Amino acid sequence: MPQKSPSGAPLAAAVAVPFDARITEDEPGVVTVAVSGELDLATSPELRAKVREVLTARPWRLTIDLTAVTFCGSSGLRTLLALTTAAGEAGTRLKLRPTAAIARLLAITCLDSVLPLTEPAAKNTRN
Repeated sequence: MPQKSPSGAPLAAAVAVPFDARITEDEPGVVTVAVSGELDLATSPELRAKVREVLTARPWRLTIDLTAVTFCGSSGLRTLLALTTAAGEAGTRLKLRPTAAIARLLAITCLDSVLPLTEPAAKNTRN
């Protein structure tokens, strides 16, 4: 029997998006790490490891694209802070591309004034 909300309406089944962090080199020295799924205690170590691997090559610019992240917990926030520091130490210019929900979370926690944010890339639209 499907679960129901307090109002009695059936709850939609949540579809879990598997965590992934894909690395692409957009041009020499310019790298994007596209993150999808949940960024939490279980997945933060994987993101940290992938970004630190990228930083060993010392790219001059790194964007962490969070537009496909479905949830960001406190461990995810801590990881983003640590990666910002690591990028600075590597001499890499880091930008985070958040979803509207993550941007709101960063604003509520006042991390939007600490983390280097950029706007989401414009989506291609066809007429």
